[in-house]
Amino acid sequence: MANNITFLDKEISLNVSKIKTELGLKTSDIAEALNLDESFIRNIESSNKKYNIRHLFILINFFNEKNNSSKYKDGINWNHIIPKFDSKFLEKIKKETDKWQIKKNSKNFFLK
Repeated sequence: MANNITFLDKEISLNVSKIKTELGLKTSDIAEALNLDESFIRNIESSNKKYNIRHLFILINFFNEKNNSSKYKDGINWNHIIPKFDSKFLEKIKKETDKWQIKKNSKNFFLK
């Protein structure tokens, strides 16, 4: 996990990118809405950085302001951003967590 980017972080980033594309927005639009550098958004999209909760709140509001898609006629909400938690998804998160614990154990950072 480079830069502590998790599977969940990547899925959130993919969902944000998907909505951005579906609404006809550009990376620069997202950067402006979040008051961030466009390079920071590109880093998120390439899994080198991640969105925080504040970013996601702002993006949901921004996406709803820009929403002209019949797909999102009821608006954009957390269910569109956060991946569906089914058993397959939870298993991936668990495996990732187990790997993290093993790595931390080997460096004596995480003690049981």
